[in-house]
Amino acid sequence: MKELDRVREYVTFGMVLADAGYGVNAQFRHALTERGLLWSVGITRTQTVYPKDVRLIPIPRIFRGRRPTHPTPSEDRRTVGEVLAGAAWQHLVWRHGTKGALSGRFAAVYVRLADGEENAQGQHLPGQAAWIIGEQRRGEERKYYACNLPANTPLSRLVEVTKRRWACELTHRELKEEVGLNHFEGRSWQGLHHHAVLCMVALTFLQWLRLTQPDDLSGDTVPAIRVQVAGDLPRPPPCRQCRFCTTLFSGP
Repeated sequence: MKELDRVREYVTFGMVLADAGYGVNAQFRHALTERGLLWSVGITRTQTVYPKDVRLIPIPRIFRGRRPTHPTPSEDRRTVGEVLAGAAWQHLVWRHGTKGALSGRFAAVYVRLADGEENAQGQHLPGQAAWIIGEQRRGEERKYYACNLPANTPLSRLVEVTKRRWACELTHRELKEEVGLNHFEGRSWQGLHHHAVLCMVALTFLQWLRLTQPDDLSGDTVPAIRVQVAGDLPRPPPCRQCRFCTTLFSGP
C-alpha cells in the first residue's frame, strides 16, 4: 500500500487489479476501499461469504451462562465455490484477440465477504459488500474473483474489468520472452532495477512502433517514423549524452 500511496499523487486509478496472492488478504482489500479505490482481485474458492441481506442479531440483555462478546449473523457463511455452484452461469466473450474471440463461462453473486471482526469462535463476521465472480475455463478449471463495483453492475461489466489483468499478464510475458527481463543474472538490487527499467523502455519503444505502423509497407499510409526506422531516411545523430542513446542510434 505504501507504493500505491506514493504514486496516487501522479496517477489516476480506474481499477486496482491483483491476483489471488494479494486478493486473499482482507487487510489489502480493506485498505483499497478506505482509500476510495475500486478493485477486482483474485480469491480462492475457500473464501467464505454471507448473503447480501445478512443481519447481525444483537447480544441479548438477559443471557444464561457465559455472555457472548459479539453479535450473531442471521445467516450461515458459505464458501465462494459453494455459492457460485448454484448460480446461473453465462457464456461471454471478453476479448477479441489476434487468434479469435476469447470467451468463457461466468457467474457472479453480490454478497458480504466474511472479512469483518473475528468472534470468539474464530469466525469472521460479515464485512464489506462485494461481487464474487466465477470463471470456468476449458475443462473443469475455475477461477474466482472479488470486486467492489456497485450492486447494480451487469455481469458483462464485471467480466470486462476483471479480465483487464490479461493485458498485465501479456506485458509480463513479452518482457520475459521478447526483451529478456528474465535474463538478469546479477545479485544487486540496483542492477536488477536498471535491467528492469531498460527492459520496460525497450518494450515501450516496440509497442510504440507497433501502434504507429500499419500492417502493410506500401503506399502513402506508411508513417514517416516507419520510413525512418526502415532506413530510407537518414538517421538523426546520437545525442552522445549517455551510453543508451549512443548504442540505440549507432550502426551503419
